Amino acid sequence: MDDVLFKSLVRRTDELYKLAGTDRIQARRQTGVQYRATVRHYGESRGVRAMLDLMVIDQDSDPVMVFPVPEAPRSHSLAAAGREVLLPVETPYHFFAK
Repeated sequence: MDDVLFKSLVRRTDELYKLAGTDRIQARRQTGVQYRATVRHYGESRGVRAMLDLMVIDQDSDPVMVFPVPEAPRSHSLAAAGREVLLPVETPYHFFAK
């Protein structure tokens, strides 16, 4: 059988820098989506921002849920402002010239 257990590509960092035309590269890997909620109790004007995992609401509550428009990517984020370095192989990482 010709099953491949894993693949690796080993390159010296100076070669990667030359390919990207920079001397600083950052690797990023998508690890998931982050959900947050602002929880505001009845009669309060300010809410508390919390990570949204599981919310248990009693049967006597009448919760109001508002779904805002998703935020645009921040202008200084690597995805918006960075220059991605594309490699000729598939990896779980994205590389950005800094």
